[in-house]
Amino acid sequence: MANFDEIVQKTAETAEVIADRSSVYLRKAADGAKTVMRAGKLKMDIAAEKDCMRRSFSSLGKLYYQLHKDDPEEELAQIVADIALSESKIEAMREEYGDIMGDGVEIEVEIVKDEPAEEAPVEEVPVDEAPAEDKPEE
Repeated sequence: MANFDEIVQKTAETAEVIADRSSVYLRKAADGAKTVMRAGKLKMDIAAEKDCMRRSFSSLGKLYYQLHKDDPEEELAQIVADIALSESKIEAMREEYGDIMGDGVEIEVEIVKDEPAEEAPVEEVPVDEAPAEDKPEE
């Protein structure tokens, strides 16, 4: 019976080691999951802050353009000129669009329905003269 007791003892010790290691691995896995979640949240927060900065830069640029479009600083003169050129192109395209579409002019369209054509008579084929593949099996 000493052999059986040794086996039971060894099995219990092995189970304890496995349980200890499992809890360590589970803790590491949980910590890893928390780390990945935190990294994902940080990435989203960074993107949100970048978007906020982009909107602020856009507002700043619009305000600068409105205040200094007639007398921009030398470093910004080309950008201001490009914006002014785009504005004039847009205005020309809007005028052309208005010319094409008209200013509130409605176009009348009359839909005329044709009389239905007479249907050609359907020729009936007797069953005896029908092709072999179409004949019903007897």
